[in-house]
Amino acid sequence: MSTAPLLELKGLRRAFYGLDVLRGVDLAVAAGGITGLIGPNGAGKTTLFNVVSGLVPPDAGSIRFDGQEIAGLAPDAVSRRGLVRTFQVARGFPRLSVFQHLMLYGRDQPGETLWQAILGTRAAREREAALAERAWATARFLRLDHLIDNPATALSGGQKKLLEIGRALMAEPRLVLLDEPTAGVNPTLQNEIGERLLELPRRGITVLLIEHRFSPRARSTKCVPTIGCARPISAEERHEGRGMSLLEIAGLRGGYAAADEIVKGADLSVAAGEIVALIGPNGAGKSTLLKLVAGLLRPSGGSVRFKDREIAGWAAPDISRAGLSFVPQERNVFGTMSVAENLEMGGYIDGKHASKRMAELYERFPMLADKRRAAARTLSGGQRQILAMAVALMNAPDLLLLDEPTAGLSPRAAEELFGTILALNQSGVAILMVEQNALEALSVSARAYVLVQGRPEREGGAADLAADPTVRDLFLGGKATPMVDDHSPLPR
Repeated sequence: MSTAPLLELKGLRRAFYGLDVLRGVDLAVAAGGITGLIGPNGAGKTTLFNVVSGLVPPDAGSIRFDGQEIAGLAPDAVSRRGLVRTFQVARGFPRLSVFQHLMLYGRDQPGETLWQAILGTRAAREREAALAERAWATARFLRLDHLIDNPATALSGGQKKLLEIGRALMAEPRLVLLDEPTAGVNPTLQNEIGERLLELPRRGITVLLIEHRFSPRARSTKCVPTIGCARPISAEERHEGRGMSLLEIAGLRGGYAAADEIVKGADLSVAAGEIVALIGPNGAGKSTLLKLVAGLLRPSGGSVRFKDREIAGWAAPDISRAGLSFVPQERNVFGTMSVAENLEMGGYIDGKHASKRMAELYERFPMLADKRRAAARTLSGGQRQILAMAVALMNAPDLLLLDEPTAGLSPRAAEELFGTILALNQSGVAILMVEQNALEALSVSARAYVLVQGRPEREGGAADLAADPTVRDLFLGGKATPMVDDHSPLPR
């Protein structure tokens, strides 16, 4: 009997804009069990899944699945080999029913073509019938069969997680990568999902799992989900949990004029080494709050303490010297000036260290070194945002305020920028981020605040807020009233 691992990673590396997120990952997953992958937010767990599943190509290293090298293969090619993954945020297709979702992901799906519609080949009909039978069996296994004809939008958050697992099972995988399958789900449904997951190895399906919460029953499995099950990202280089308070805001008030108070008594905090997201509707005062903290606007009341010093009312240059840098949403670089000249402007406050920090930033962001003589206006949107952050980093800040960093970027550029933000955080920079791309912002943050009419209305763990039905409905495009059934509690 072979003892070779089903999945084996060696020296896996991935960087975004020159910042390392995966730094030589070695990991082995044995067939027939459940292996856990844990670590602090921003450690690179989801990035690892993205690379292994083919969504993002690796920069270096080996990915061997069932003895075959798959590094660099497209996601569909990886899936056809029997390795599939789920996503932390279950989206799906709003107009499709549960049954249609499952059918869509069936292996060797004959598809809908004009030729098949006219002739209706026997092989296509037989395969369609087999997939329909498998879809019903999968729905029964996940206890979704009573919802088989309901649209995905009518499901509760936990039921959507089950459907996400169902889509993966329809591909007949040998290994499934599950990204936080119980995040934000009520305890009853967490246990339900856990029971289904424990059954998968008995059905010949190996599981590699990212999860922050485990039930006592899950802890009794033969591979306890712990960082000892595999050597993933070097989490020892990151802060363990929340560090000391870096920024404390209490009762902050202010706006653009004395009679135009936009922020109305805001309270929030950011710990050392933490990423905190600030989300909410347009006009809630998110960008205004950052400007009040950064000294671009003068507060009319309240306290802003940074590194245990009161900075409310300080001038922006003094706040920057203290170690707090701000990257505005717009006009954050000088378009007619070169990349190098922009960096020199960023280092103006602390000129004696400017040359050294420019060299360090060129090493960290090779793209900037390659384009150091190019005018900033010639850069792509994502490259300009990297330059804007690099200008802010010229002051070696402890805390970086980012205002809508992915605004106007393509989905691919936004994904790469989030990877860069994670890597910056891994280097020790705390981040307070305003972002309309709220789901993605929450996925990389430890905590978050929901700002409404100038004050935080909700706060908590980012994963919990992402799954909160009210937050999803109002700010994340979710559904306000999920279907009530025997697996979800009555809404209050």
